Amino acid sequence: FTKIAQILTSRTDTSKLLGEYLHNKLASLQDQCNQENYENINHINYINLKPIASGSICQIFLIRHNNKISILKTLVPNIHEQIELGRTNFNFIKNILYYTNYNLYKIINLINIDDLNTTILDHTFLDKEAENTKKFKEIFHETNKIIIPEIFYEDEDINCMIRSKTTC
Repeated sequence: FTKIAQILTSRTDTSKLLGEYLHNKLASLQDQCNQENYENINHINYINLKPIASGSICQIFLIRHNNKISILKTLVPNIHEQIELGRTNFNFIKNILYYTNYNLYKIINLINIDDLNTTILDHTFLDKEAENTKKFKEIFHETNKIIIPEIFYEDEDINCMIRSKTTC
């Protein structure tokens, strides 16, 4: 459900549809959800134990690595279970709507939850994201308008990057 709200509020015209207040509340899910649901990794030197940003899938922490301020990107704890629960709940609500509000059911039925689930799960592989970041850096290495962090460690669940104010 969070990802659907994030997708909705990424469009500029949804504030007219949803109203300013609801749009702003849902837009806060872009980087302020799961703020209290976090786990720290023992061998990391955290500057702040709480995430500085937290979305539906990942959290961002400030850390210190080799005397440099760096960024740690981790998955939200229990994210795979949360994704599966969201898929189950979505299908449950869709089935109820079939009997209670068929017009809304037809609209909700336009969302292919299995495709959405696959897309969301793809975002949980942080090692693939690190590969893409490195490719992006190679492609745009001659431009000075894009800031791309230097990744110094990655695995399936973690990306560690040097925080940089320089551009590539």
